[in-house]
Amino acid sequence: PKTVPDPTPNDFRAVLDLLPTPVVAFDRGGRHDFVNPAACRMIGRPPDQLLGRRLTEVGLPPDLAAELDANLARVRA
Repeated sequence: PKTVPDPTPNDFRAVLDLLPTPVVAFDRGGRHDFVNPAACRMIGRPPDQLLGRRLTEVGLPPDLAAELDANLARVRA
């Protein structure tokens, strides 16, 4: 019988990159750790302008960035 190799992180990344739905992941400090192409289109910024930056640092309206950042802090708590 044929064996199927275990999926790798790159396999998952490839799937996430193909999704039409925005997918964003943040590190514990609230910085963008992953953004798929759909998220970049939604935010209007390329990955290099998002990765490693907090929501308050990517050019979102300040009130929206603060609200989203507060929501992330509650999730991390």
